[in-house]
Amino acid sequence: MVAACVVVSLVSWRRARLTTLAVVPYLAWIVCFHLWGLLVSPTPQRILSTAVSAALLNVLVLTATAVALGVPGGLSRLAGFLQVAVLVNAGLAIWEATHPLVVIQLADVVHSDYYNRLRPAGLWIQPNVAAIGFLFALILSRFATWPGPAWIWLARVAAVVGIFLSGSRSGLYPLLLCLAVLGIVELRASRLGAAGAVALLLVAAGLAGLALTSLLASESAGGLASSYEAARFLDFRQELRTPSDPSRTTVAGIWLEHAVSGPWQGSGLYTYRGVSRAVQGAHDAFIAVWGETGLVGLVTYVGVLAAGIAAFVRSGLRSRAATTVACLWLIYLVEALVDHNQFTSVTHIIVIGSLLGLPAALAGAPPAMSPVTPTVAPPGQVGRR
Repeated sequence: MVAACVVVSLVSWRRARLTTLAVVPYLAWIVCFHLWGLLVSPTPQRILSTAVSAALLNVLVLTATAVALGVPGGLSRLAGFLQVAVLVNAGLAIWEATHPLVVIQLADVVHSDYYNRLRPAGLWIQPNVAAIGFLFALILSRFATWPGPAWIWLARVAAVVGIFLSGSRSGLYPLLLCLAVLGIVELRASRLGAAGAVALLLVAAGLAGLALTSLLASESAGGLASSYEAARFLDFRQELRTPSDPSRTTVAGIWLEHAVSGPWQGSGLYTYRGVSRAVQGAHDAFIAVWGETGLVGLVTYVGVLAAGIAAFVRSGLRSRAATTVACLWLIYLVEALVDHNQFTSVTHIIVIGSLLGLPAALAGAPPAMSPVTPTVAPPGQVGRR
């Protein structure tokens, strides 16, 4: 059914063909990545079905995302549906926070062995993926017109709550940075001007810092000072981790050494993910690609991402839209440095598909969607599409 809808959309709308064309380089790379990783794997028969399923998942979700962005009103509807997903999952996360057994029950339903009773994640189950899902929906909410302004703002608040409950540093830190950047852009567009915008943000940051310090230091603040989430966010050195659960930096260093000293063609698909060599997976998409498919795989991966960023820079998006897409790129790249689920998580696949397709989608958006800077059409081209 999904494939049929994709075909109909590609035939019917030129914009859908453009947004789909934008994801083709990455789509080709992801297929080659799985094929090569399978070819050099020491146990290809054991991972064949998983590899084929993962490759097909990427192809289907990437294409569907690109097409959804290209159909008339697709971006607005996609952003709106994401707000509904945020409201549902934030509600579930709050329920899980008060009834931790619900976390286990939901994980059992989807047969997931990765969950944390102290870090509720709604239907995402995996807290770090949940944080990225919440953050992605929050940033993309700028393009949403449905289900209405009040509900969109409620979803934004719910996304922040969801990120906090997930206890994900890779979700909270980019959130703070994105909010600062988007705040500066919005205030600069107002009558305050650049200097006034910076001054107002500094005052707001100071007040927020004082409020947070007061809450963390207060015994009467409902236990926030000793809450697991707050402790994780303030644990910059990751001292809360145990020897059996080393820091991301330590894990990345271990796997980087293996990648550097590994075979030129890579060690094979999935050898740098999961649990192996007595430590967790690489928790870094770049190291995982390098280790699994060799230096050629890493160079081509970086090249495809660089081409996507270059296409975004060349697109000439106006300030508001450009800042939004830049924040989405920041989210993806930060997450790629601390996680290796970029190629197996539906959420991550939707994020990269949106990033690559958004410049083409916004090029045909109405003024309310912050289109690209208008250009003068050549003689004889006026009115043509």
